[in-house]
Amino acid sequence: MLAGQIPAIKHLIADGPVRDRGVAYETLLDSASPTLARRATAFDEICMQPYTSGSTGKPKGVLLTHGGQIWNADIMRKALLADDTERALIAVPLYHKNAMAGAVKPFLLAGGSLVILPGFDALEVIHAIDRFKVTYLTGVPAMYKMILAEKDALARHDVTSVRYAVCGSAEVPEELLDEFRRVFGAPIGESYGLTEGGPVPIVNSRWGLKKRNSCGLAFPGCDVKLVDEAEHEVGVDEVGELLTRNPGLAKGYWKLPEATAKKFRGGWLYTGDLMRRDADGYYYFVGRRDDMINVAGENVYPKEVEDILLQHPNLRDACVVPAPHGVKGEVPIAFVVAREPGKTTEEDVRRFFLERGAPYAHPRKVMFLDALPLGGTGKIDRTGLKVRAREINS
Repeated sequence: MLAGQIPAIKHLIADGPVRDRGVAYETLLDSASPTLARRATAFDEICMQPYTSGSTGKPKGVLLTHGGQIWNADIMRKALLADDTERALIAVPLYHKNAMAGAVKPFLLAGGSLVILPGFDALEVIHAIDRFKVTYLTGVPAMYKMILAEKDALARHDVTSVRYAVCGSAEVPEELLDEFRRVFGAPIGESYGLTEGGPVPIVNSRWGLKKRNSCGLAFPGCDVKLVDEAEHEVGVDEVGELLTRNPGLAKGYWKLPEATAKKFRGGWLYTGDLMRRDADGYYYFVGRRDDMINVAGENVYPKEVEDILLQHPNLRDACVVPAPHGVKGEVPIAFVVAREPGKTTEEDVRRFFLERGAPYAHPRKVMFLDALPLGGTGKIDRTGLKVRAREINS
């Protein structure tokens, strides 16, 4: 048997006849206790090792602690006003923090219930809302767009049980917020989180004032600041990198001491995410530092370009990525999805932007797609689009 030749394998459990070092599954089952033995755990003891989505590099194992996860689940429960009358629907992967931090942990802690689907399918989500009287949804913008596109199914099913929804992991267009409220009669609250950062340090509470395009306010007990490249704090409405420290912060990355030392410094997590803060303390996501486009010394934030493009009446989706340029260094390339294919040209889109945005930030090329490509967690696959942009602009 192959396992006998691999010293690193400690246990081999087989369902059926076993040989060498194997143990029969039925034997283990018969000898097991029906109750799980309790074990004391320390606040800083590692309890989970989820992996980052890999949107800015290879996935990294994130070391989260027992105490930190209880803290974040409890504060999320309070922000979402979760209690035993709530029922959350989960159609995103359970390994993703959109599911675990956004629903599973806070709702179980509150005594609520969960409806877990094996995967995302817009029709199945609509059917499940009706069948199980779901009160709460969590997801990413692409998922909500696909749900709202199923107009016939929405007309056939009762979705009025939904009281609140949270959208994270990507920017949320204003049009999506409006259409969701019109169809479901419920608001979407935007939030900001990352696997190693709490995981959720900023959120729009269910009862509080919500500002358009804002991720919300920092949680009580969570320190947040925005700094420039010299690590000086920036002023109101100035863009800076988000740093955070809170009880839920990860202890680092598994077996990656260099990456840990780079991201975790002086008790703070350097997120790599660019934000601005208004005078009321609300945070607004601008983009990833890695995604910022340097056009002949001018900083171009993809989200700001996308926001202008999405004002076009015939554009339903947009993603802007950099491509190399012989003179400018980098230039923006836009991938867009039209509501009515063939009605709008590349020149129409470029002219529309130039009438509203800075000339240096305009997309040098506009590519029309049937749909923007998504990764396994529902985020737009920017890495793949960057590769395509380099090929297009070469």
